[in-house]
Amino acid sequence: MKVWEHLKRCFTPEMKSINDAEKVFSGLQSLHNWCQDLEMELGNAGLKDPVFYEKRMEYCREFCKLFPETDKLIIENMKRAEAESYFALGLVEQGEKAFQALVSEFPDSAWAYIGWGDMYWLYKESKAPCDYDRAENIYRLALERNVAGREDVLDRLRMLEEERSKGNR
Repeated sequence: MKVWEHLKRCFTPEMKSINDAEKVFSGLQSLHNWCQDLEMELGNAGLKDPVFYEKRMEYCREFCKLFPETDKLIIENMKRAEAESYFALGLVEQGEKAFQALVSEFPDSAWAYIGWGDMYWLYKESKAPCDYDRAENIYRLALERNVAGREDVLDRLRMLEEERSKGNR
């Protein structure tokens, strides 16, 4: 986070995407990768200390605000990470709103719906009560939209049915 704070001071308003900002980073990898790794590591750290989920949400919001013209997949992943973090902190209502906003912004993305449905049974860090029906309904919304990645949604539905038949969680 110290590196992120340092980097933010180097970014200019003209830098609208992570690729634009690449010139201020002199690490051993690209800023493009480093920023995504930071999001993941904040999520991993949240497993041990929930304060890192809060830092993850703040970071993801800052990233999206600073670099709105970044590749859509990265923006989607950052916003999904923020929504997951709400669920991990037990802020289910805020997480719901964040996922609703995510699918509104990326209605054709299978992973926006998959990430949301997973909060109700697969994502073990989620503080939402297990609700297979809720998860199934969310996955089915993706199928109704005929999203790209339809097979991924169908795979998730198969996994859900398998788990439901075991009566786990």
